[in-house]
Amino acid sequence: MVAALIVAAVASTQSGITINSYAQAQWRFGIAALLIVAMFFFSAWTQRVYRQAIGSGLPAATSKVVLALAATTAILYVGSAVLFYLALQSVVLITAMMVGPFLLAVVWFTYINCVRVDWRLVAPSRYRNPPLDPMCHALWCGGLPVEDYQTLLSVSTIVMLIAVIGLVISLTVTPAYIGWSISFVLFILLTTALPLTKFMSTLDLDNADKLSGAMSFLALIAFCALVQSYVTTLTEEEILILWAVAGTYVSIVFLTFGLHRARHTQWRVEYVPPHSVIRCGDA
Repeated sequence: MVAALIVAAVASTQSGITINSYAQAQWRFGIAALLIVAMFFFSAWTQRVYRQAIGSGLPAATSKVVLALAATTAILYVGSAVLFYLALQSVVLITAMMVGPFLLAVVWFTYINCVRVDWRLVAPSRYRNPPLDPMCHALWCGGLPVEDYQTLLSVSTIVMLIAVIGLVISLTVTPAYIGWSISFVLFILLTTALPLTKFMSTLDLDNADKLSGAMSFLALIAFCALVQSYVTTLTEEEILILWAVAGTYVSIVFLTFGLHRARHTQWRVEYVPPHSVIRCGDA
């Protein structure tokens, strides 16, 4: 959130909108800052009560105290966002403050849900109703487990929020490619982080994780190609640096996979014996 405020403040300054140019709105900025401090206090209080409820075996999700504290935190946050917008007149700011936390919350829910179902994006077909029903048919007819629908809804929401962030920034900030560049970067980071996090926990990757990695790699190539095409001010050296950074990112991801695998095997090189060769005279 702090990073979002910094980016929004810089964007507002570049567009000629600063706090000093709105002297009558400085009190709004101060009250918004106080609301942010209060929001952090209530957020920490909510998390503490939630953990205590879980520890005592109470239904924390339906606790009236938890719901009241969460609602107070949300009201304080929305109020601070509105006051910040009135003080800075920045659409980027209000978008970052409204969409950003929601996006982080959905990502966190997706992570928790994946951990709860043993890191499966979709349950095996034997758990469908009826069993072994094709994926698309089961999805349309409501035959998937509840956890699968929760995960699919979370992933769809994440993609939609990333698209909203890019669209709003593209429509309100010049040059317009800044918006879709941010969306591409967020999509690349998320599609890389999900399989990487699972591999660090299970040392295993299923087809969904491989698909996520492939989508991340294709999105990275598309991003570099679009930047090279639309940003006409780039020199040949800057274009080479762009592709070099993309290659370095891919190398770091694979290096992280390899180092974690080597650490799990206590840095021993796994030896795979060669296949036996059957000669013509050995029959």
